[in-house]
Amino acid sequence: ALFASKLAPTTMSSSFTSPIVLDLGQDDTRLVARLAGDTHLLLEIGQPELDLVLRFRGHALMQALEAKQLDGVIDLTPGIRSLQVHYQPETLALEDLLEIVAGLWDAVCAAQDLKVPSRIVHLPLSWDDPACQLAIEKYMTTVRKDAPWCPSNLEFIRRINDLPNLEAVFQTVFDASYLVMGLGDVYLGAPVATPLDPRHRLVTTKYNPARTWTAENSVGIGGAYMCIYGMEGPGGYQFVGRTLQMWNRYRAVEAFGG
Repeated sequence: ALFASKLAPTTMSSSFTSPIVLDLGQDDTRLVARLAGDTHLLLEIGQPELDLVLRFRGHALMQALEAKQLDGVIDLTPGIRSLQVHYQPETLALEDLLEIVAGLWDAVCAAQDLKVPSRIVHLPLSWDDPACQLAIEKYMTTVRKDAPWCPSNLEFIRRINDLPNLEAVFQTVFDASYLVMGLGDVYLGAPVATPLDPRHRLVTTKYNPARTWTAENSVGIGGAYMCIYGMEGPGGYQFVGRTLQMWNRYRAVEAFGG
């Protein structure tokens, strides 16, 4: 009884009747702030659609918050069209945080020429890699043998995008220049990317149910996005091949310094 009493929850009154605590603008300048637990605030930008401008605005908002160096902000986690703020409400009141976010958002939307540092990285791709074929075989043996994306994910991609042959899938993938819109799509900083040219955007469904095994560094397409798996594990993106090692587990390169 004594142990149970120590764990009994404390009843707290709240004036909130909705998780939405801020709703500004409309269309591509809309910003919605939602409570995400006691110490997180989720900022959602624009409409739920693929729009590179929304990603840039989200990045600019994150940079503006970082520049503020606010006491009480623990970390910022960007998404494709979202930004999660982890903060300490005892140090930074929610009302104050919302006021700061609203002011920064107005400035971001008013900017006519958003620029962010970038670089171009060239990676090889092992097309229809044997490890991807093995993952499909395991899936058919242990999960779902009659899935429409089996036995060839590439053939499924061809059919769902109404392409004439597998060579067209090959050319579309290799002709594309991908913009990495975020890291951590699956594990260990996995890049989530989409082709800059809409004509190169192959759209697919994901595995349902998911695979139980995926080889590390596999490259797949899910929805309109391409992802690279930094470690082996489950997954659902349609395979196109494998590439170089994405994650340095020993942190032995310059990027992990500092």
